[in-house]
Amino acid sequence: MDLMSIGEFARLSRLSAKALRLYDELGLLPPAHVDPDSGYRWYAAGQLDNARLVASLRQIGVPLAQIQLILSLEPEAAAAQVGAYWSGTEADHAARRDLAGYLVDRLTGISSFDLSLGYDGSFDGAISRTRASSRWLFRRFDYLVGGLRPWKHLGANSCFSSGLGQL
Repeated sequence: MDLMSIGEFARLSRLSAKALRLYDELGLLPPAHVDPDSGYRWYAAGQLDNARLVASLRQIGVPLAQIQLILSLEPEAAAAQVGAYWSGTEADHAARRDLAGYLVDRLTGISSFDLSLGYDGSFDGAISRTRASSRWLFRRFDYLVGGLRPWKHLGANSCFSSGLGQL
């Protein structure tokens, strides 16, 4: 078996030697061989795939305990676990982004208003109500419609209205 030093393995795996020592202590990525006299760690080339996976998972913020779980799973289950982690991360980020937008609006004195969204006819007059600042509204509006602008065919009786009249 061809072994490489911790320094070479660190360079090839994009993990620091310090991280590799920690991952060894946690049992996450133990070396292929530890010299009994010096305690020096040696890694096999076959360990690089797992090391690079660990590095990538750390880059997206996956906690070490969850990485240990992911490494123990079959590829499909591991992929599902990563997808679930990322969905949660995106939801958390969206909530923090909305809160930050609200705080900026509040601190700068931008008021919020009630907004009703609906489509005259196609959705049986279904209306969704939300409390939104104008800044939040226009950011979300472009995101929701994805640039398609499906309301262009609507006339003056557009479905986008506030308590103050048409938008």
